[in-house]
Amino acid sequence: MEDLIIKYLNDTLSSEERNRLNEWIAKSNRNRKVFENIVNHWNISQNDVDEAKKSTYQAIINSDRSFSILRKQRQSRWGILKYAAIITFCLSASISIYFLNLDPAENEVTSIAEPNIIVKETGRGQMLSVVLPDETMVKLNAGSRLSYPARFDDDTRVVELEGEAFFDVKRDEEKPFHIKTKELNVEVLGTSFCVRTYPDEENPLVAVQSGEVLVTEALGTKSVSLKQDQYAFLDDKALVYKDINEDDLYFGWVNRKLVFKEESLQNIFEKISRWFNVDFEVSGEFAGPDKFTGSYNNPSIDKVMRSLSFAYGFNYEIKDRMVKIY
Repeated sequence: MEDLIIKYLNDTLSSEERNRLNEWIAKSNRNRKVFENIVNHWNISQNDVDEAKKSTYQAIINSDRSFSILRKQRQSRWGILKYAAIITFCLSASISIYFLNLDPAENEVTSIAEPNIIVKETGRGQMLSVVLPDETMVKLNAGSRLSYPARFDDDTRVVELEGEAFFDVKRDEEKPFHIKTKELNVEVLGTSFCVRTYPDEENPLVAVQSGEVLVTEALGTKSVSLKQDQYAFLDDKALVYKDINEDDLYFGWVNRKLVFKEESLQNIFEKISRWFNVDFEVSGEFAGPDKFTGSYNNPSIDKVMRSLSFAYGFNYEIKDRMVKIY
């Protein structure tokens, strides 16, 4: 089963393999939790990896007993190799133990809004993968909230979303899948797509990766049917739909790709705040382009800020959860 999960993470599953993976997930809650935990930690940032290495290294060199001999050898090449091997082993062992013994109650932001309704939430800097009762797979972006019933009824499948999520819906032609948001409603039978509807952002949108999606304005007065590689957004209460020219603009975040496309610096700071869980303190004036375009694979905040500081000519300092611009 590990091979199938790896293929899922790399988006290389065949239809038959996807069915096998879904069947395994549906067999037990334990299988479901193992899958969710692995997927949720697949996109760990380089900063987190570096911190883990640092902590493990400190634990090794600070030990008075188990590693006293290693400390004496730390100046030698052999000693350094031993440290590296132990760090790698400790990290691997820790991750393995974590997945085997993970207590979902301590590692998921889950609550019960009302009887039989489950709520999953992500804060800034967090992402979360969820498998719904019908085997639909959902990935929540940072600062998002998904609520759904513990069990879908016989006629329909309905969930509610605030924020951003990618859905890979289990096909069921007799039981449509509905997503309700404050401004848009989405209906599908079985497909993959992204819904973005943050309260502090204009123009909520739906982008389709595969299949077909029916998007309706929340009041139910306007609707549009979208096919693969199309997206629709709400502009001054009018539904506008277009072809997708750049997949990463809508789906890149699912694979930890941060993308800016002709965006203002204010919008960029808002995205960075949500992505890395930081706040900004801006002082002084600086020149730069009105709109900025950039793309970053699994970035660290320092990598993004270095790029922006070069483009806009400002200095910056990162301390704790505060980014000071001057």
